[in-house]
Amino acid sequence: YKVVALEEVANECYKISVEMGREQTVAAVLDGRGSHFIVKVNDQVRHSKSHQRPYTPYVMAGVNDRFTLAIKRYPGGAVTGALARLRIGDYLAMSGPIVANKSDLSKVTRYGMVAGGSGVTPML
Repeated sequence: YKVVALEEVANECYKISVEMGREQTVAAVLDGRGSHFIVKVNDQVRHSKSHQRPYTPYVMAGVNDRFTLAIKRYPGGAVTGALARLRIGDYLAMSGPIVANKSDLSKVTRYGMVAGGSGVTPML
């Protein structure tokens, strides 16, 4: 996925926008059911090792050719450090989208949700 926009929005917090492939559309990828991507980066010290982390994408209203990842860079973070060093035109190795929930919630009367992690993860 090609990086088409990159912005530091706060201290060590970034928005990284990536271009969708021609065969994909944002609507097909991000269907509102908890989709996420697995981001893969190579270890900068031990080049034989790689790291991967899940990130939940979001889409700006009216945009149909890209999605955005919000990240916070952590000291010593293998993945967040690599993502913070990206530049426009770089390519990001990702797999997905992975749909986390295919349940029919219309039949559920009560449910609880728990959120956690190091990223910005919208629940609703």
